[in-house]
Amino acid sequence: MVGRAQQISVWIVEDKRDYRETIKEVVDSEPDLTCPATFSSGEEVLVHLRDNYAPEVILMDIGLEGDLNGIQVVERLRSIAPGSRIVMLTIEESNRTIAEALRAGASGYLSKNSKASDIVDAIHDVMTGGAAMSPQIARSVLDMFAQHNAPRFDYQLTRREAEVLEQLVQGKSKKRIAKELVLSPHTVDTHLRSIYAKLHVNTQTAAVAKALSEKLLT
Repeated sequence: MVGRAQQISVWIVEDKRDYRETIKEVVDSEPDLTCPATFSSGEEVLVHLRDNYAPEVILMDIGLEGDLNGIQVVERLRSIAPGSRIVMLTIEESNRTIAEALRAGASGYLSKNSKASDIVDAIHDVMTGGAAMSPQIARSVLDMFAQHNAPRFDYQLTRREAEVLEQLVQGKSKKRIAKELVLSPHTVDTHLRSIYAKLHVNTQTAAVAKALSEKLLT
């Protein structure tokens, strides 16, 4: 169950203390974000959830030390904290680990080399149903799906909807899409709703996955 708060509650699960504290400072420096808890292992966060509300967002290290790695923790969190959005933070960008994280239920996947502003944007993106991916991660995902053949269907996307979808696949936030295509944020939201309806999906993550797996933009 997700706790109610005026600020977006963000937990951090990261075994490297310095990086964990750096990300906590980034989160707490934003007026609409708060980081009330951090954890050095997957086991710690799962125990904590027994007696505490889940947060809106969890930033998760994929390469956690201990009995559970980040992907295994995500798999467990999906059943006990289904309302939490999970963004993976990693130095590893292999196609295999990206695919495993997305299949496990991650809402986003960012490189640990991402700028502080990119992490903040990612938190806001997943809170509005978006899929947070840094450009280098998006390229890896594109390469991964390019190696697989899949049937293509005509979903009757308009030219503008296809442009918005292409921007999503490139890992851009809604704010960035609005700027790139010279549209208002409201218009971008309107196009997204139409894209979701036509592709029969409910989230940006699912829309990106469908666009890539069915090669809708090639």
